[in-house]
Amino acid sequence: MPYRIFSILAAFLFFCALVASFTAKPQVLNIDKIKTPKGLHIGLAVWIILVNGIFLFWAFHISPGVSLTHALENIWYNTIDANNYADIARHWYNVYEGSELPYKIVFFPLYAAAMRAVRLAVKSYPVAGMLVSSACAYFGGVLLWRLAYKLRLPNPTMAVVFLFLFPSAFFLMVPMTESLFLLLAAACFYFLTDKKYFLAGLMGFLAALTRSQGLLLALPIAIELLPHVKALLKTPSRLIRAACAVSLPALGFGVYLLINLRYHGNPFQFMEFQREHWHQQMGLFWNTAAYLPEYMRNYLQDGYTAIALGLSLPNIAAFWTAMLLILAGAKRLRPSITIWALAYFAMSFGPTWLLSGPRYISCLFPLALAVSSFKNKYFHISLAILYSAGFVSYLYAFINRFFVY
Repeated sequence: MPYRIFSILAAFLFFCALVASFTAKPQVLNIDKIKTPKGLHIGLAVWIILVNGIFLFWAFHISPGVSLTHALENIWYNTIDANNYADIARHWYNVYEGSELPYKIVFFPLYAAAMRAVRLAVKSYPVAGMLVSSACAYFGGVLLWRLAYKLRLPNPTMAVVFLFLFPSAFFLMVPMTESLFLLLAAACFYFLTDKKYFLAGLMGFLAALTRSQGLLLALPIAIELLPHVKALLKTPSRLIRAACAVSLPALGFGVYLLINLRYHGNPFQFMEFQREHWHQQMGLFWNTAAYLPEYMRNYLQDGYTAIALGLSLPNIAAFWTAMLLILAGAKRLRPSITIWALAYFAMSFGPTWLLSGPRYISCLFPLALAVSSFKNKYFHISLAILYSAGFVSYLYAFINRFFVY
């Protein structure tokens, strides 16, 4: 099978979305006070309680008779990276005997710091992680609605619905970085629509301390400032503030590099550990489009059906779903949103051995904005059915340890 054709198609669609983004000129509502509907708050609360309830039932089902902390540790700390954030929250990046903490430098610090702060109140790291993720998902959903409203999308509520119906959206409740990154990235764009560029940059700074893709938020800040360059050049104070806003995401990433330097003597040690410990390097997303179906075929031929269905198939589906939705929204959303989404996509699907594509895009909210930019209710209904089926199936695979990372 000529898998290289998928590389060509992926690169072509990416280029088409990039070109289309340059022709988009959607308006933004300049409204200071926006009242979010009461039903939105209720819906978000119900979704968060429901997903957390499923996880709690799962935890006590496989670990009856133990404490809440131990039950949650048994589901979070064996197969995914939640234990790494808990360890950083406990010990920071310091090494202790018998630990793998040297390798944990690949995980960014802000989520762990938030866990540590909340743990002071609840005395349990797994519970603290669930609370942090739940709060961030809730406020991230509210901010997304407000952003969609300011972008004059036909139905802002649909943006929130399709974000939380996405098949991998349950990861927003897992004690990892997805929900915190969602909140910070949505806040960055929300402040951009209000032309509060320094606050947008501050959100980018924090996002860059949450995961590497946060560095990319410098792109939309620069794009939104570009039309104002002439005016900025005439006012040095405004120019300095604008330069600071664009630089803040890079500054946040720089703080993370300094942590690498402090504990390992190499600001890029995280890349060394990614290659040595996880056999992972940054590659090109169009190569990922080719090797994913090839790997799936090999797994099936070798009898590893669970890996093929739990790992390869969801990554393939996530790759093409994200690519097509970014393309669909390219002429309907602001260029800064589409270009950031493309950069995020390229970075997230670039690894030479992709494991967590669906999780990476669970917080890529421009996909939900793209869906909500369409008015066709039959499209929304059809996609909601597909998303719901995918959500249930992928959650089932996650709970049953089908190599869902």
